[in-house]
Amino acid sequence: MREWRIIVVCFGLLSVLPGQAQQSPQSNWRRIQLHACTAPRPLDTLLILPHTVQIKEINSQRIIDTSWYRVQFNLLVWKVDTAQLQPPFELTYRTLPASLSQSWQLLDTSRLRQPSILGGTRIAIRNEAALIDFRQLNYSGNFSRGISLGNRQDLVLNSSFNLQLAGDLGDGVQILAAISDESIPLQPEGNTVQLQELDRVFVQLRKKDTQLTAGDYELNRPDSYFMNYYKKLQGATYGQKAKLGAKGMLQNSASVAVSRGKFSRNIITPGEGNQGPYKLRGPNNERFIIVLSGTEKVWLNGQRMQRGQDLDYIVDYNRGEISFTSRHLISRESRIIVEFEYADQNYLRTLVAAGVQYQTSTLRTYVNLYQEQDSRSSTGGLSIGEVEREALQLAGDDPAKAVASGLLRQDEFVASRVFYEQRDTLLACGQRDSILVFSNDPQKAKYTASFSYLGPKQGHYILAPAQTANERVYIWVAPDPITCAPQGEYAPVIALSTPQQQRMVTVGQQWTPNQNTTLHTEVALSHYDRNRFSAFDQQDDAGWAAFTQFRKRVLLGKKTAAPEMNLRLSYEAVQRNFRSLNPYRNPEFLRDWSLADFQGVGTVQAANEQIARLEWNLSRAGLGSISYGFNTFLRENQYRGTRHDLSGEGNWRGWQLKGLASSLQADAAGEERRFFRPQLSVDKVFKKLKNWSLGWTGEGEQNDRYARAQDSLTGSSFRYFSQRLYVKSPESKRWESGLEYVSRNDTRPIEGTYRPLTSAQEWRWNTKLQFKQAFGLNGNLTYRSLQSFQQQSNANTGNTLLGRIDLNTAIWKGLARATTTYELGSGQEPKLEFTYIRVAPGEGVYIWQDSLYNGDGIIQPNEMDIAPFQDQANYIRVATITDQYIRNNYVNWNQSVNIDPRARWFNAKTGLKSYLKTLAFQSSWRISRKVQDNEQALSWNPLALNLSDTNLVAASANGRHVLFINRASPKWEIQVGNTDTRSKLVQTTGFESRSLREYFVQGRWNLNKVLSLRLNVARGLRTADSELFNNKDFRLQFQKWEPQLTWQPSSDFRSIFQYRYQTDQNTLEQTPTGATQHDLSVDFTYSKAAKSALRSKISWVNIDFQGMANSPTGFAILNGLQPGTNWLWNLSLDRQIAKNLQLRFSYEGRKTGEAKAVHVGRVQVGGGVLKVCGLLD
Repeated sequence: MREWRIIVVCFGLLSVLPGQAQQSPQSNWRRIQLHACTAPRPLDTLLILPHTVQIKEINSQRIIDTSWYRVQFNLLVWKVDTAQLQPPFELTYRTLPASLSQSWQLLDTSRLRQPSILGGTRIAIRNEAALIDFRQLNYSGNFSRGISLGNRQDLVLNSSFNLQLAGDLGDGVQILAAISDESIPLQPEGNTVQLQELDRVFVQLRKKDTQLTAGDYELNRPDSYFMNYYKKLQGATYGQKAKLGAKGMLQNSASVAVSRGKFSRNIITPGEGNQGPYKLRGPNNERFIIVLSGTEKVWLNGQRMQRGQDLDYIVDYNRGEISFTSRHLISRESRIIVEFEYADQNYLRTLVAAGVQYQTSTLRTYVNLYQEQDSRSSTGGLSIGEVEREALQLAGDDPAKAVASGLLRQDEFVASRVFYEQRDTLLACGQRDSILVFSNDPQKAKYTASFSYLGPKQGHYILAPAQTANERVYIWVAPDPITCAPQGEYAPVIALSTPQQQRMVTVGQQWTPNQNTTLHTEVALSHYDRNRFSAFDQQDDAGWAAFTQFRKRVLLGKKTAAPEMNLRLSYEAVQRNFRSLNPYRNPEFLRDWSLADFQGVGTVQAANEQIARLEWNLSRAGLGSISYGFNTFLRENQYRGTRHDLSGEGNWRGWQLKGLASSLQADAAGEERRFFRPQLSVDKVFKKLKNWSLGWTGEGEQNDRYARAQDSLTGSSFRYFSQRLYVKSPESKRWESGLEYVSRNDTRPIEGTYRPLTSAQEWRWNTKLQFKQAFGLNGNLTYRSLQSFQQQSNANTGNTLLGRIDLNTAIWKGLARATTTYELGSGQEPKLEFTYIRVAPGEGVYIWQDSLYNGDGIIQPNEMDIAPFQDQANYIRVATITDQYIRNNYVNWNQSVNIDPRARWFNAKTGLKSYLKTLAFQSSWRISRKVQDNEQALSWNPLALNLSDTNLVAASANGRHVLFINRASPKWEIQVGNTDTRSKLVQTTGFESRSLREYFVQGRWNLNKVLSLRLNVARGLRTADSELFNNKDFRLQFQKWEPQLTWQPSSDFRSIFQYRYQTDQNTLEQTPTGATQHDLSVDFTYSKAAKSALRSKISWVNIDFQGMANSPTGFAILNGLQPGTNWLWNLSLDRQIAKNLQLRFSYEGRKTGEAKAVHVGRVQVGGGVLKVCGLLD
């Protein structure tokens, strides 16, 4: 076997690289793509003929005027502001057969012998081999490593790595690899169908019928009835196929890995018109979980949903929340089931899976093995000592007993933690108790505590209504004065997670003597230990299950279109202790047997189960089919039911008919249950009406539940009927449209008789229109009205409006382009809590400003600000989603408008068109607005962004509008515009809002080939408002004047002289607070043949400040500087030290006021590789 190896050197991040030239090696004509306007850069190693260079915008096919750039010594230098250009570009040119990078000599002086400081001589040897030596591979990626060190921060390491590989390693071995690594790995956003994970290692080797997969990967279920799972793993999987005998094939696989998550299934109880977000929880009601990306399965009303902003739902994996899009209106009767895996860091969970399968033309036999278990050693945030271990040993399988005290005595008071004082109290009911009281007194506050939610009136503490500390604060509430019963919801205890072990073995065979007959049998054994620490309750750990199925297909004739009959018989037996890995039955299995309510919520106790099914089907092509099914379900003495299913479909004079009816009769724990569930649909395509179709569907259910003792309907009985009438156009690329009307009436038993409960009317409209490339429209709109007839129904009655419109226009040959997305609906907004965690200086985002507020040495949330300098950032912020939600109506509006007369009249030389082509306008808005669900709030208008409006729950708005005058001129240009940024969010401490509005005029004047002048004049308003912490409020009016002179005598050197004059005035306070700033800076850049670049900048800032500098408003104005004289400087050196490898040195320093100078140095080395094909040596 041929030797192979891969050497990967991971350092740095490669800057923008040109696309591959598309020409033959014998031609001197070159064509490359530029994806950005970069600094001066070499284009080729051969000498370029400057007069042959042509640059064209790919999207608009516009040729760039040669006065806007120049090519000097193979370097492309832009002479105008590149912001006005629209990449990507196509660049073509011709070359001469003379290399500018190859050296020519008669003698190589680098090989001369040189004296060595160690004595003797040494020979200098140049090694020009590539750093990355892959063979017949396609690869691409980038990588970097860097360190940062300063006199105000410790050593910090930063890294990133991204590499993709595919190709032949030799000897028939194929490789497929994707490796990515970030310093701060994050879960991808769940708003797209495809997910891009940021921290992942995946390597797959394949040779003929043998495959090895290692790293981060997914493992799916085998072809088995009972064994069902989908796991995200870190480990390895081996698979192989081999012939066994003349006609047999043996297939085996084995996996050894660390499991990244645990399974959970949520049945969500929705609200009327509430699109979400809905909180996902763990199986033990864990509230704060991280969902593993891509593991979720979502069903709505029995239908599988798809993830995506343009599809059915989106998921916030880090927060553990799910929201539904405008394609499906969520109502009070919606049935929502979500299955997912979530991260569990309490124990190291290992997984072993194996499978063997032997298959011939008529027989398939298989054995599957699965084991997943937690280690007995805790990891992550769970600490298990002797006390916790003893509690787990005595708990057995009862999670209510697996608790430990959350009270911990501390030796030292820590400002970032919440401390409690322990007090003895005589209760009104006559008992004594020790209670915990929040305190900031280091002499009394000696305890920290972890609290767990137990439920209403199950604990003695409640959550403080407002977050006044860096962590949650809990308040003791007195128990009932007579019974001493608790009146709170929390207790200072920790719910201990138990290490578990789960095993399953399945053995099965499938016999197919001919293509019309199949016999399938499978037996499964399971073992589930809920607590590996405990020897109690082990008698129910093992269980078994069996399944057999017979299928027969009979052709009733010899003709091709002869009728066909299908018969299926199946039997399933499940022992009461059998535990499946993941649910293997239909998600609505309990509802189909009347073991759940009308929303699909239901639970059953463990019992021995038997299910028998008989299904018969008769069909004939072109005519239709009819089916009948008989089902019986037995659960020991708890449940006994039989169900009949009848369905059919056919075609009568062009009318498509489909029907289904289910009838159930069951005895369940003292109740007699019966339901009848009919469904019918009728539709027809009218060819005379251009293939428009008309249809009607109806479905209903009457679920009667009688108590034997009273012989009357129980309150859990229900009945509803829903019908849908629709008309829609045929599918077309240019235009589609449809209109639907849906009505639903629900009744509930009151005093033993069904009476009207609610009535809903719903209208749905959707359309799609595409006219060439000039106009595109996609839209859907749903209106629902719900009326309640009973006060005790708890139905959120009223009207609900949900919809989305996507509009794209391009008129007058691209002169005007616009993209608009408008979406409205209703949902809920969670209240947030923020906790700040200290990290190493330079690795955080926030800085603690205790001296600006009360100086008590205790962290409060309002004392945190974004650090103005990175070396000061030593805190990160962690958001906690609470159980407090505010119902709201939302509107989202995204719009971009681009008016560019050049696209239509680029070649106009005289007249009005020649003047109009010098003008351009760009406008963009991105708005998300949520208001309270009441009649006073105007929810449909996205521009109603008054942040002080009490009905406004949350808002995020970003707008920028610019008018260009003489755009793209190599001589001069003027821009007039404004930016508008506003945000508002809701926390447990109340609302917080910020805004920035700025109006500006920018000008550019190229005096000659080496001198250019810029001027920026702006004025605006910056505000901050906090509902609870009023000392953080400000209203700053500012003005600034900023001229800039650029001198670039050559492509190697550039210097910028800049001056900024700015005034800030706080108009919110009676005492005048403001500042006048003078900022003078000089910037130098020197680069040489793309091998090295040296940059330096020094700034002198003088601030005349009025008011209290050591205040929140003063910090907002000064932004980390001090009144008086401030100096800031930086220096960086970039050097190409080898192929695909760059080295960067950077240094920053500052001297603010009377403070000592701060110095920070960084070193980073890294590189990148292009995607190539072929043999690299």
